[in-house]
Amino acid sequence: MVALTWAEAQTIAETGDAGSAVSTYQTLFGTGALTTLTGNIGLSTDVDLFRIKISNPATFSARTDVSSGNLNDTQLFLFTLAGAGILANDDISGKLKSLLPAGDSHLSALTAGDYLIAVSGYNFDAFDATSALIFPSSPFTGVYAPNSGVGILDHWSGSSSTGTYTVTFTGASFVTAIPEPAGTPLIAGLGCAAAIWIRSRFRGKSSGRNAT
Repeated sequence: MVALTWAEAQTIAETGDAGSAVSTYQTLFGTGALTTLTGNIGLSTDVDLFRIKISNPATFSARTDVSSGNLNDTQLFLFTLAGAGILANDDISGKLKSLLPAGDSHLSALTAGDYLIAVSGYNFDAFDATSALIFPSSPFTGVYAPNSGVGILDHWSGSSSTGTYTVTFTGASFVTAIPEPAGTPLIAGLGCAAAIWIRSRFRGKSSGRNAT
């Protein structure tokens, strides 16, 4: 089940423990720009996956803040909503924090919309259903597109350190609307039609009884 959080500010915190799969991610609902996300990697096999909106692909960036949180060696991953890999980074040059940099060609080529961003500790990585590593893992300072021929996100594997983290964004915003399940308007319409038909049948029977 996908978890939901709502905010009306630029900063939001993970609620409980965000899921790690395309079916269990945590959606960051709210209004306006999203600038800061805080969370916690509580287990060595934990990864937090969030749904955000990239409002301006040309300026979008995400980085783990070097001055906040005690998860000392982070990783960042960006996926489509279906789980296809887009971009990942382990280390900023000279530091153990992570950066998806504004202006990267893979980011600026995106269309504005909703995407998934994952935070993990070093060496807890994304794999497809064949257990192929989705992104290259070395050298650590690389900003990587997916490996050729890999599938969508299926599971995570490895082991990492634990601790709190802060992610700062540019060009991002909160997800502003809860998608309506397919078929809901039709079902609602059929329900209303059924109610009207039952009411009319009841009135007809009542009129018939009164006439006798």
